[in-house]
Amino acid sequence: MTVYDWRTEDPEFAERWEEAMRIGAEALEDEAKRRAFDGVDEPVFFQGVAMDTVRKYSDTLAIFLLKGAMPEKYRENSKLELSGSLAINQMSDEEMRAELAALTAGGALHAVDDVSDLI
Repeated sequence: MTVYDWRTEDPEFAERWEEAMRIGAEALEDEAKRRAFDGVDEPVFFQGVAMDTVRKYSDTLAIFLLKGAMPEKYRENSKLELSGSLAINQMSDEEMRAELAALTAGGALHAVDDVSDLI
């Protein structure tokens, strides 16, 4: 029997497993915050000899922490607004495919396998 079986079959074990995962995730988050905002000392070498240290901070970790804490503010948003109209009720399937291919090639639309997927 594996721990995955125990987790499935024993609700108390599953609950304790989730608690352990939460504690582990919080420890990882604490370490990410430390490296991002407190920094870590890295040695500075001269001719192969450690002479001093320099404090380095992780902007990348800071970005991830901000995105996680306030995704509505820091997530990557891209919006595309199109104007105009197509008289698709007057277009053949082939004309619709050609128009969709042009929009897809221009990046205005994700690829569609079948025109009927849009209807």
